[in-house]
Amino acid sequence: MLERVYQNGKLIGTIETEDPPEQLVESVRVETLRRLCAAFGARDQGHLAIKVQDATVRAGALTDKRVSGATLTEDEEAEAAFLRQAQATYMALKAVGNAFEAMAVEGRLPEDFRSDARWKLQKQE
Repeated sequence: MLERVYQNGKLIGTIETEDPPEQLVESVRVETLRRLCAAFGARDQGHLAIKVQDATVRAGALTDKRVSGATLTEDEEAEAAFLRQAQATYMALKAVGNAFEAMAVEGRLPEDFRSDARWKLQKQE
């Protein structure tokens, strides 16, 4: 980050400074949101929230059906498996983002935290 340096009210130059932790945390949050939106085909944070809410409601309905003793259809079983995988992906991305946020607060955020290699997720079987 460039910081302006003034002397007697006049700009005399700029110096390179480290980003404050708050700015780094915000950068991590933006990257986490970008990756979540990409993973779930969401346009923005609001659209992501709608998709997550819809998936949560549907997963709850399938769970209620199963818990009540009813048998899920083959399509419902496939849908439930898909929703479980989606939840695992969501939670894994959030975990990486949360770890990077903690690193940012501690001043240890890797410069390449946005690289895909830093966000690789374990395959859920």
